[in-house]
Amino acid sequence: MKWKWLFLIGTVVIALVVVALQVWSLGRDIGPAAECVEQFMAAGQARDYNTARSLYIGFGKSQSDISDYIDENYDALFKNYQDVEASGWRADTDKIQSMDFSLSALSGKIIYSDGSSVSFNAGLARYEGEWRIWSITIDGKEL
Repeated sequence: MKWKWLFLIGTVVIALVVVALQVWSLGRDIGPAAECVEQFMAAGQARDYNTARSLYIGFGKSQSDISDYIDENYDALFKNYQDVEASGWRADTDKIQSMDFSLSALSGKIIYSDGSSVSFNAGLARYEGEWRIWSITIDGKEL
């Protein structure tokens, strides 16, 4: 009976350690993922369509789709951009093995120079160690 309790306690401790390590390792990626959104916003602010396109891997979106999105929403979303404040992070820990990438979601606020903010939700893909946006909605406006 004593061995069963020791085994059970040991199993629970090992499971807690494994979960803690996974959460810690996923949390380390939030910085680079948020930087990807920051770079996208800065590229939009500068109307640097090539950089914005290089950060976006959304299927079926062309260079002109991205430049149209930036131009149509420039005054409202990009002109006074100052910072990204990430508050939500959901990472898919399972890599899609056949393509060697994993998907995650990041949410938070876009902060503007006048102190105002709007919400954003971004779908991100990590491929070969680099984060790229595959979908983004800023203040209800989806690219």
